[in-house]
Amino acid sequence: MAKEGLPLKRARRTRLSDSVCEQLVQGIGAGSFELGSALPSESALAQEFGVSKPVVREALGKLASFGALQIRQGRPATVTGLTSSPLREFFSLAVQIQPESLREAIELRRAIETQTVALAAVRASDEEIGELRALVDQMAGQTEMLMPFIETDIKFHQAVARASHNRLMRLLMDALEEIMRKSIINLQTNRKSGDTNRKFVIHERLLKAIEDRDPVAAAATMNEHFDASAAVVTKLLNERGASV
Repeated sequence: MAKEGLPLKRARRTRLSDSVCEQLVQGIGAGSFELGSALPSESALAQEFGVSKPVVREALGKLASFGALQIRQGRPATVTGLTSSPLREFFSLAVQIQPESLREAIELRRAIETQTVALAAVRASDEEIGELRALVDQMAGQTEMLMPFIETDIKFHQAVARASHNRLMRLLMDALEEIMRKSIINLQTNRKSGDTNRKFVIHERLLKAIEDRDPVAAAATMNEHFDASAAVVTKLLNERGASV
């Protein structure tokens, strides 16, 4: 239920649903509605904002599309918090309609992950470092098993994002999961057979930089990780006429 004293304002008469949506977001952000709590009914919200129920319904639907609310038939909307689902769908579409999607996906990952690993080196808890260590140990036994190695590789990078304690970066990395999987498979199947061993060594070095609380070394090692992919990407794009 809503906490006492929610500062609701009557919605402006232009773009009513956007105004209602904005004020609901402000209320959620301010803690007026806690995660897992139910919003007032559509009728009650319509009365509070001075708008019609269809306007409220449109605003709630917009927030639900971003994963901030869960809407169930015949029950009040529930606050769930943002999810990566809308971004996941966006990135999936974007890489299908762009001819150089492989290159762009890797460039995007580099931009995000050099920062997440640097932040993880500063902010990761002992428990999170332990999780990273367990994943690297798991990778050590998978260097001859391509698909299990790739799946553990993805889990490692997502765990680094969580250890950065940056919510938006974590959401981005979650949203990029399928793109990561496709790009890694694409790269690995076009590299030499011993490349998983090289990648394993890089991940060990990333872990050591985080354990040493060295953000500079962590970012430099992550850049080196992506540098190794650049030549393979160029080769693939040239061979396929930039159709990847």
